[in-house]
Amino acid sequence: MKMKKIVIVTDLPFRKSGNQSLMRFVKMFLKNNCKVTLFTTGKDSGGENTLSHPLFELHALGASQGAVKKQNATNTNNSLLTDYNKIQSEDIIMPFTAKGYMTIFRRWAEFTYTLAKSVKLKGKLIKSFDSVFQQADCIIGYEAGLSILAKNIATQYKKPFINKFQGTILAATNRNSLIAKLYYPKLYWGINQSDLCLMVNDGTDGEYWAQHRGCSNIRFRPHGVSSSDYPSSVERAENNKFVIFNNASCSAWKRPDRIVRAMSYLPLEIREKVILKTTYFGPDRESLINFVKDKGLTDCVEFLDNFDHIDSNVALRTADLVIMVNDMSNLGNPILESIFYNTPFITINDGSVTPFADQSEGGVYIDINKDFDKNMAKSISDIVTGKIDTADIRNSLSNNDKVKTLEVEQADEFERISTML
Repeated sequence: MKMKKIVIVTDLPFRKSGNQSLMRFVKMFLKNNCKVTLFTTGKDSGGENTLSHPLFELHALGASQGAVKKQNATNTNNSLLTDYNKIQSEDIIMPFTAKGYMTIFRRWAEFTYTLAKSVKLKGKLIKSFDSVFQQADCIIGYEAGLSILAKNIATQYKKPFINKFQGTILAATNRNSLIAKLYYPKLYWGINQSDLCLMVNDGTDGEYWAQHRGCSNIRFRPHGVSSSDYPSSVERAENNKFVIFNNASCSAWKRPDRIVRAMSYLPLEIREKVILKTTYFGPDRESLINFVKDKGLTDCVEFLDNFDHIDSNVALRTADLVIMVNDMSNLGNPILESIFYNTPFITINDGSVTPFADQSEGGVYIDINKDFDKNMAKSISDIVTGKIDTADIRNSLSNNDKVKTLEVEQADEFERISTML
């Protein structure tokens, strides 16, 4: 059987740590004996990793090479000030939603620059890599940044074109196409018509936007859990505290402040038993630390440093409870792994997670409203005191087969792609 040749075009860095989705996507093809040529303009302060494989070629267009370091809060610019005392838990702070004419101007300036860069890159790529495109079995635009360029090349060479997205921030527009065009032009037009759209279901309404942009052949599934990356078993460290884990990374919209407010409502006897461990290292981390102090919770909140995805998985599996309270969807890796590894979780009742673990299947959900903090505190108290039986939750989650491994999801994904080759 003839070896298939895949071309991927992206503006994302190719990383072995941090966001690994692109790396895993490439490895899926290599595992299936496909040759992969990756073109990326992605840059990373730690440098991009290369992958040593006879069937893989990386062309880093302006990106430096080197080892990517773990994210470290001490290396983060913590200059942003956020007054968490003026924010309520029911307030929504969606990403990239600052409105106004200047925001529109900046977004369109960025989009125009992207289009101009794409035109320049197209000429350079075709001149230098004509044979690569001639021999390709398909061309993939990975995420929105250079998907227009990828489609233009695929059209010129009459190759199948595939879009690949990890979800879309267009969910922040609540299906308003005018707002999407005004404030997110690169993302809106980056989802272009394709022979196949691979849209990850991360709860951000990606299937709607793919259909809205003219895609009809869509694979819409959540991430699989990369269980092969993780230890086969973990042991909980000796700890006389009830451990709550929150994997918020550097994203302000993942809102660990909500958990802090809820903990301030816990009765003292419960508060003394719990500790919240959060990975949050966003630019306003110092503001959040000060907010914890203001609430008198310094002794029961710990900020974790130097955590990669494996560290986070171990922390999640050894925790008593996982809490994720994102503004925009909670169907991310932490909740998927909570379901897969049977760790009790609390999250927002936003509809993103319930198709995979509703309340009868182990989910604990809190509505976003003025009573959120008190309701969250009650749920935490009920779990700590045993009014909500965590053994029952773990049993319910262990019977849940809706969340698959990465290997299972990628086998299905590759099968869909194969129909295009």
